[in-house]
Amino acid sequence: MSVRRKVQKIIDGDTFKVHRRIGGSQYIRIASIDAPEKGERGYMSAKRRLNRIRGETGLCTITPSCTKSHSSYL
Repeated sequence: MSVRRKVQKIIDGDTFKVHRRIGGSQYIRIASIDAPEKGERGYMSAKRRLNRIRGETGLCTITPSCTKSHSSYL
C-alpha cells in the first residue's frame, strides 16, 4: 500500500512518526536499516540525519510488520 504522509517526529535513525488522516499517528520504521538505538554510539548522528525529513510530506510504501504491532515498514 502506498500513502502520502507528513513526518511529525523523528524517533531515532530508522523510525519516525507520521500523521494519519484517520486515527491520529503511526510509527514508521525503515526496512533494511539498522540504526543505533538510544544510548548506543552513533545514535545522535543517525537521528540528525533522518531529522532532515521532519515536516516533509512524502509517498510511503507501507508493509505491515509481523514483529512489532506499533510499526510499519517502508
